[in-house]
Amino acid sequence: NTEHDLRATIVNHLNPNYNYIEVNKVDTVAMNIPYPGDFYTGYITVNQTSQSKIHYQLYAAGGNLNANGTVNVSAPLILSLAGGPGCADGDSYYETGPFRVISVNGTFVPVLNEVTLNDKYHLLYVDNPVGMGYSVENNDMPNDSIKNGVYLKNFLIRFFELFPSLKKQPFYWLGESYGGHWALGLAMNILKDADQTGINISGIAFANGWFDPYNQIVGYNITGLAAGVIDLKTSQSIADKQTQFQKNMTLGNWTAAYLVTEDITKSFPKGINIENYRNNTGNDPATALWLNTPSVKKGLAADPDAYWGGCQSLDYVFYLDKVQSYAPNVTYMLNNLNIKFLFYQGQDDLLVTAAGTQRAILNLGWSKLPLWAATPKKIWRDTDGNVIGTYKTYDKLTFAIVNKAGHVDGIYQPWSVKDLMTRWISNNW
Repeated sequence: NTEHDLRATIVNHLNPNYNYIEVNKVDTVAMNIPYPGDFYTGYITVNQTSQSKIHYQLYAAGGNLNANGTVNVSAPLILSLAGGPGCADGDSYYETGPFRVISVNGTFVPVLNEVTLNDKYHLLYVDNPVGMGYSVENNDMPNDSIKNGVYLKNFLIRFFELFPSLKKQPFYWLGESYGGHWALGLAMNILKDADQTGINISGIAFANGWFDPYNQIVGYNITGLAAGVIDLKTSQSIADKQTQFQKNMTLGNWTAAYLVTEDITKSFPKGINIENYRNNTGNDPATALWLNTPSVKKGLAADPDAYWGGCQSLDYVFYLDKVQSYAPNVTYMLNNLNIKFLFYQGQDDLLVTAAGTQRAILNLGWSKLPLWAATPKKIWRDTDGNVIGTYKTYDKLTFAIVNKAGHVDGIYQPWSVKDLMTRWISNNW
């Protein structure tokens, strides 16, 4: 059930017979969820004409610790944008959210995560785009990140009207994989309508984020060769395909470019998990089974007809968007706005490579890029002194490698992700 092995896509459509609720305070006791703080779910309409809606989950800062965790607590808010394109907000269960679901003798049991960002931060997860997860659409699913950003902007405007105390807090975004596209499409719409929205962006983090295909494509051959999963002949073949991709991009042959990306990822040996070449373990199916239980849907105020499908493929909708670069948006924000950026990469990811992302960063038009590039990398250690990665930070830009992690870092190294995000948000390196 990882991001790219589910291909039978189920899209949820608006149910005219269901009463969609904007704010539902989850009765965690009745649902046997060991979460004492504020936990809200609901649907927010993002298109008034079609009535398409995004389903969200909101966990108050410290809510995993005690009942004092409320939305009125002064703490940063983190918006999580999962990838795909077509992933629901499974990050809340599979990575650094407050709890996960396990199967005990055939019974689904929610248990608190020992490692979670919820200790210090309000966490907001969305089923994005419309039609995925519990979200519903009415024949109006966007087909690019800019249009999708309009829906996310509309969601946030209404969300902050419903939870005004959170609008006062520092606001960070975490775009994972294709979430890099989502985050930058949203940013364009927020900044364009800044006077209307009044939404401030404190920082944007990219977890193995896909944001600049033209440059990020140049990384597969050297990463696969260095990892020992391909030989020199295959490495050269992939390098040729990378060159062909860039030629197609230059000529505006978007469909041909997309097909080359598919060909590149298929070049690795069968049996290799390109999301983590050292690990073939998928997500525990207990979460998806639990979320599709009628009683759970009722408790989370979810449409009873909606199917929570985890990560599904919407490549057939977003294939042209997939090859578009949103790097100029990063450059603009670095040069003109007080927004900081974090790019972090799983060391063992072959799907969005560390080499490709570093190349993309070095091709940004940021005025301070030479100073950033000249800044030496540093070793990153845990509290026991073990090396868990490396990082380079200067001014508003940080790049980090998470050791022994794959494409979805928080599954493999949740402590490292929590430590990294905490250091970045608090500027404590």
